[in-house]
Amino acid sequence: MCQPGRDRDIHDIAVLCKLLRIGTAQEAVDIALELYGEDSMQLTNQDDLLLIAQEALDTIT
Repeated sequence: MCQPGRDRDIHDIAVLCKLLRIGTAQEAVDIALELYGEDSMQLTNQDDLLLIAQEALDTIT
């Protein structure tokens, strides 16, 4: 089941990745972790983050 706002999040992440020329899901996750810290409540599951980042990247390729 899709979480509320997730479709918008995917679009926003895709736009950021395109503008910043982020080419891989791992690169996107690494940047998020660097900016928000590994203890961020929003970034607790790196496997989920990779899936979300890949979904976003798939929309722009």
